[in-house]
Amino acid sequence: MEGTPPGAGVAAVYAAVQEGARGVSEPAPARAHPFRGLPVSPAPPPFRKRQGSARGPPSPRVLHHLFLLTYHLFSSYFNSIYYLFEVNMIVTVGNTKGGVGKTTIAVNLAIARALDGHEVWLIDGDRQMTAQTSINIRSESGRSPGIACSTYPDGPVLRNQVLLQKTKYEDIIIDAGGRDSSALRAALVLTDVLLVPFQPRSLDVWALDAIAGLIEEARSVRDGLRCFAMLNLADPGEAARDNLDAAAAAADFPQFEYLAAPLRRRKAFANAIGAGLSVLELRPQDPKATAELKELVSILF
Repeated sequence: MEGTPPGAGVAAVYAAVQEGARGVSEPAPARAHPFRGLPVSPAPPPFRKRQGSARGPPSPRVLHHLFLLTYHLFSSYFNSIYYLFEVNMIVTVGNTKGGVGKTTIAVNLAIARALDGHEVWLIDGDRQMTAQTSINIRSESGRSPGIACSTYPDGPVLRNQVLLQKTKYEDIIIDAGGRDSSALRAALVLTDVLLVPFQPRSLDVWALDAIAGLIEEARSVRDGLRCFAMLNLADPGEAARDNLDAAAAAADFPQFEYLAAPLRRRKAFANAIGAGLSVLELRPQDPKATAELKELVSILF
């Protein structure tokens, strides 16, 4: 436009824009935040699934209480398992007839097992205390190994003591008196093996009927009783007539099994027990007596 100063057109356009915008309401000024300027806590971390416990190990006190609780809950169970697998063995040398050599066999078995390194307990169930006397002689002479020996001629005492102390020993040998005693009956209830020695004589064979009756009574109240009959003080010679007849008569009893491992009438057995020894220790040694005893031990144990 002629006569219009430079920049006048621009000013006119700006004025027109301002005039058109007056009808539009202007926004209210922003209000100040009441907590602006105060310290702000950091934002929590995003949720993540916990991988294991965040707690430390339990305290010793907690562990102690847990142990006591577990022990009381399972002690009876563990004890029953222990007694189920216990490895000790009880052997009773017994007969209702006297004079058949029970004590000689019991002492020799006990010493033989001790010589093999086993913990042995010999129990004398006879009021005559012959086995106890033999072991006392051994102890006084300082012979090694020593043999633990106790005398319990009363059945209730024998039973209670064996039940209390049997876990201390690997082998328990009971010498039961030569009559129908309470000690013999108690031993029959406790023992694993009953060894019935008898001589090759008619009176001894006839007496087997009495011990057979006691075996039947014991088996009526318990299981697992193994019974063997054996010749003791047998006559010399493999073909001795009395030995064969006695062995045949014993085989007729179903209550026990006859062991073909006799101990013959030898001076070595009498000399050894009189000194508190086994024939295995006696010097000079009797090789035949030693072989017979070793064979018997290998069968029983």
